[in-house]
Amino acid sequence: EAAAIEQAALDAAQAAQIRAALAAVQNGFASGEPMEAALEDLADALGEPVPTALSAVAEGAPTLAGLQAAFPEAARVDSGVREGDAISPFYDPMIAKVICHGEDRTAALAALDRALAETQIAGLTCNLAFLRRLIRVPDFVAGSFDTGLIAGEGSALTEDARPCSKTQALAAVGALGLHGPRSFLSGFSLWAPLTQTARLSFGGEIIDIAVETHAESFRA
Repeated sequence: EAAAIEQAALDAAQAAQIRAALAAVQNGFASGEPMEAALEDLADALGEPVPTALSAVAEGAPTLAGLQAAFPEAARVDSGVREGDAISPFYDPMIAKVICHGEDRTAALAALDRALAETQIAGLTCNLAFLRRLIRVPDFVAGSFDTGLIAGEGSALTEDARPCSKTQALAAVGALGLHGPRSFLSGFSLWAPLTQTARLSFGGEIIDIAVETHAESFRA
């Protein structure tokens, strides 16, 4: 609660600063005075937003029939698609635009990195991991880049990240059919937990994960 009150006070102070800077710009424009200083003050008050385009990555025309998406409340998310829509490779495969704001570029990128880390997309392949790598490239962070940045970074931006242990465990639970409603016989064994093995594949690598089922829970 204290953190929320502090954030509300900061938001109110920033809003007051923006109103004052905007009023100075309007007054200067009306009186015909030079605008440079007033515009710089307004830019400082507004801070800097950083947008990213979260897009589907697949050959053909993937659909959102199985899309599951969750975005953090701290980020602004603009999206014009919904489950069942077709994402065509011939126009714009964007799922959503994720935008974060900060007092400067460094703060905005830090907020965006946290927001992308908390973003969850399931049901199709997208460029979420690519975006997280991109916003950490030193030239991008400094704002000193051109259209050759992605080609210059090469595979460092596009290589598949190996799923973390939590992701592997959830995939194993899903592969064994333990993620939905469970019947009284699901994972049943006498006197001891039941251990089952899920065989997963990632990038040609075979990953075997043991899932231990208890009476009311499971452990991978």
